[in-house]
Amino acid sequence: MQHFHCWAHGRRKFIESMDNDKARSEFALNQIQKLYAIEQKCRDADSSYDERTIERQAAKPILDQFKDWLDKEALRVTPRSPISKAMSYLVTRWQKVYQIYRPWHSRDR
Repeated sequence: MQHFHCWAHGRRKFIESMDNDKARSEFALNQIQKLYAIEQKCRDADSSYDERTIERQAAKPILDQFKDWLDKEALRVTPRSPISKAMSYLVTRWQKVYQIYRPWHSRDR
């Protein structure tokens, strides 16, 4: 059995950090929203498994950019601040939230 983490929990942490660091929170929420939009398009489309798989590949550059940003920005924020906690949540769980991005899974459970 494999454990996965859903994006909704990470997203909620960034919503909770809006008062602490609006710019970083908005950037993170925007990246997560892009992933949600790809997933929604795949769910709504009357397309084949292969077409949905190709569509989901559009997430890779978003995920790569988001991870790079998290790694860099996490070093610039005040430890124990709400934005730091939001970033740490995803950074420490990255492999498990990234794993969920497979053709047979959706972002949220």
